[in-house]
Amino acid sequence: MIVYLYGFDGTLILVAAIFSFLPLLFLLAERLRNGGAFTLAEVLSRRFPDPVVRVVMAGTSLVVSLLYLFAQLVGAGILLQALSSTAVILTGGLMTAYLAFGGMLGATWVMIVKAQSTHSWSKILHFPSWWQ
Repeated sequence: MIVYLYGFDGTLILVAAIFSFLPLLFLLAERLRNGGAFTLAEVLSRRFPDPVVRVVMAGTSLVVSLLYLFAQLVGAGILLQALSSTAVILTGGLMTAYLAFGGMLGATWVMIVKAQSTHSWSKILHFPSWWQ
């Protein structure tokens, strides 16, 4: 959408957003691994043992997770709206259930399956244009 609206400038914004992750990865990933931590919240809570830091990090994690959850719920609700009017509630319940029982490993596998199915369906839907 950005590329469509802004042309070459939109392309630069898109590429910059994609590649800005790499310096962060190179600068922080090894330090996190060597420190025995998996998240930035763990590093901060070890460095600053004050309980306020843990509360702030938990709050920010919840806010980001809720924003991600809302986006997924709206997208899934739009797709499942033809099935029933309570599709958003059902989808939210299913997402909460697989996260509660599967943890981060379950969430990771669900994201892998979603990415693969999205890629496959985009290829299948694009197939008729291959013949032209």
